[in-house]
Amino acid sequence: MVIWVVCGLFSAVGAYCYAELGTFIHSSGGDYAYVLESFGPLMGFLRLWIECIIVRPCTITAVAMTFAHYILHPLYPHCPLPAFAPQLLAAGVILVLCQVNCMSVKATTAVQNVFTIAKLAALVLIIGTGAVLIGIGSPYTDSFEGAFETRKGFSAGEVALAFYSGLWVSQGCWWGQ
Repeated sequence: MVIWVVCGLFSAVGAYCYAELGTFIHSSGGDYAYVLESFGPLMGFLRLWIECIIVRPCTITAVAMTFAHYILHPLYPHCPLPAFAPQLLAAGVILVLCQVNCMSVKATTAVQNVFTIAKLAALVLIIGTGAVLIGIGSPYTDSFEGAFETRKGFSAGEVALAFYSGLWVSQGCWWGQ
């Protein structure tokens, strides 16, 4: 819980920094414009290419792989997924969405609207189901027993992974958005 709160505060500070940069630098281009203005053309160029070559593809891949696993697991509930099935589905989804994006801006907007509505509906379903199950009580609240008990020590890797996960969730606040 502490790491989650610290990640939220860190993301809020990042969002405030971006808001301040947006009021001082009136150029369009987001991160690129800010780095270009602050550190010059070489750093702006490097920032843009790192974003295009490393950051965005890795993010898209992680989201597509997560999507593929969640879609495939109900189809194979009692056995492991077939070899390379998640990777092939993720690649197919990326290619289809790329094709839609290349075809038409209106089609891309429609797809984004459908996915946004689906995400919000899933979020409402998850929150609603959780609220109902908490209201029912036992056995659905048994997993909360001892939820805040901790062991003596944490490794640096565990703490780093927790921060990475917490900041990944909060990335919509400011990381390149």
